[in-house]
Amino acid sequence: MSVKNQGFTLLELSIVLVIIGLIVGGLTVGSEMIKQAELGKVQKDINEYTTAVNTFKLKYSRLPGDMINAVTYWGAGTANGDGNGRIDTVAEGARAWQHANSAGVVPGSWPGTGTALTPGTNIPNSSVDGAGISMFYHVAAGNASTMGNGFILGTTLATSANLNAAVTAADAASIDTKMDDGLAASGLTRTIKGSAAGATTCVTAGTTGTYNLSETAINCTMFFDGISN
Repeated sequence: MSVKNQGFTLLELSIVLVIIGLIVGGLTVGSEMIKQAELGKVQKDINEYTTAVNTFKLKYSRLPGDMINAVTYWGAGTANGDGNGRIDTVAEGARAWQHANSAGVVPGSWPGTGTALTPGTNIPNSSVDGAGISMFYHVAAGNASTMGNGFILGTTLATSANLNAAVTAADAASIDTKMDDGLAASGLTRTIKGSAAGATTCVTAGTTGTYNLSETAINCTMFFDGISN
């Protein structure tokens, strides 16, 4: 006697759907945990670099990259800055990491040269995929108009106006809330729309600079103050 194939019962289907739901939910939670760890690492790195650069300035009375007598300390393999108190050129931005490393306050090996500041080449990678951390003077640009020397979380930086986006508005808001006041236009952490092609609005218009969380594209460049000017 042959046995006919039987379909799943409603109970069996329910169990399968519950298992699928648990798997999907677990993956979502896992991805969110990874994302939050990534963003938390940005905060940790910025705090450590801020301490390192201020230690450098305390010792040498100059900013790395801008230092006018770097060659005296570290020889012909490095170059001097112009001593104007600002890390305000790509050349000084590249030298900044080399000077800081030569002084033993930051890890890595940096060439101190380049026509652009490129993550993993002449500036450190950040924990955000594709983005690096630059030392640079924050020129007047959107919400960062009142800031001075500090750090930029972004991608390749070729000029002071080429501030390519690195994170979404939600990610920027998460970092800002943990480090500062959660507003893009005030405090020591500020955010503007990146200049990369296709970057959409990152911050809602207005004096408070609330994050435009309806935009999910990678469209924000972040600035972090804290270097003694």
